[in-house]
Amino acid sequence: MPLLNVSLEQDAQEVSMTDAARRTKWASSNLDYKLLDTDEVLEQTASNMTKFVAEFIQPKWFESNAPKPELGLMFAINKRILQEILSQDDCEGIRIYLSSDNGTKTGIVIKPVSNTIEDLDEVFPDRTVKICKTPTECPPETRCPSKIYTKFGADLNTFFSTKSIPE
Repeated sequence: MPLLNVSLEQDAQEVSMTDAARRTKWASSNLDYKLLDTDEVLEQTASNMTKFVAEFIQPKWFESNAPKPELGLMFAINKRILQEILSQDDCEGIRIYLSSDNGTKTGIVIKPVSNTIEDLDEVFPDRTVKICKTPTECPPETRCPSKIYTKFGADLNTFFSTKSIPE
């Protein structure tokens, strides 16, 4: 079973750490490298997406017990957009917000954050701050094919037919 993926994890969080201490250490804490198995990532990601939809997405967003293509649970972000956001003065990272256009479609908004994990547009309200509100949506599968989305769709259909979230 080959290990093909590496997960980079960083949050500078300890059980006894206060929120202020975590914010202070966030921009300078070490990265952890975790090797991941490709099949395990596929299974876990699809399962996590199914749990997310089952617990947080409104049932009216689905038709015929199947995920709507426009639901927007996966997005691809061009590295030039990330570089533009990250290259701003005082930017130490990004925050990703889940959003909705009119209650019928999910989306994400990507904003730069400071070294204390605060949105730059709130830290510097008079400064022009670059954000991204329109990453490439995946699905529909014709735009961004993904084995994870195929597995997620099957898991979601199973959930709606049995009302039990896959493990």
